[in-house]
Amino acid sequence: MNEPSIPRQREHRLVPRRLIPAGSSDAPRARARLARFLRLSFASIVLIAPSVAWSYSFVPTSEEWATWPPYCQAAYASIGYLRTKEFGGQISNAEIEHWQSVLGNSWLGIWHYCAGLAEYGRVNFEPDPQQRLHFLREAHDESLYVYRRLGPKDPLFFEVATLYAQAKYDLGERTEAIGILDDAIEKGPTVDRPYLVLSSLRRRSGDIQGAIDILTQGNASTNFASAEINYALGLLYADRGAYASAMECAKRAYALGYPLPGLKKKLEKAGQWQPDRQN
Repeated sequence: MNEPSIPRQREHRLVPRRLIPAGSSDAPRARARLARFLRLSFASIVLIAPSVAWSYSFVPTSEEWATWPPYCQAAYASIGYLRTKEFGGQISNAEIEHWQSVLGNSWLGIWHYCAGLAEYGRVNFEPDPQQRLHFLREAHDESLYVYRRLGPKDPLFFEVATLYAQAKYDLGERTEAIGILDDAIEKGPTVDRPYLVLSSLRRRSGDIQGAIDILTQGNASTNFASAEINYALGLLYADRGAYASAMECAKRAYALGYPLPGLKKKLEKAGQWQPDRQN
């Protein structure tokens, strides 16, 4: 099979041919000009494309690699010189080509989102406040890099938008984060992920009724077909003691194939689980 078509970076001549004249007797001045040129060149790279350089050097841990979506694994493997010994041989060219085809425009630069996804996950396991802040900022910048390049018709737009909003929220930019999620819901009213993230943020702020209202809206907009929305809404109802509503959500969630038993166990503990009524 042919190698996938992966854009290659152009090779640039770092030092202009005439920067140091051949046979020059003015070597000190030429060396000074060369040093100044190299400093300016390096500064330009850092200022113009910091996230590009960073993401190309990002290496996931084994745990992050295992939990990455398959398109993230394919995107990482597609950057040939980043194929580490540990991960490099696990993704075939056919798999890379498949995800290039599926994602279309979303494929371009998607490794930035994948790096941001890993960085955001690291926040939960990092005890040092300064390092947590560093991870959050990296997650914010990497998701923003991709968010600016996608629209609602791109397959990963809503995944990127919700990561960007979560990072913003955790950095204290809560109004902006809510605005991003409201915009995502407006652009994709039948997509469940923005409802789930917005509801989670409402719950974190103590607005439980607001969290329920968002998921109720999402349930109606998705025609009750999202297992994730029904499950999350069922948990909120159960926590409030609204067991009849929680049971209805549980029935829909498990009928749609939701895999986790937490809602069922919560209802069982409250003596409200009614398996004979399950479809």
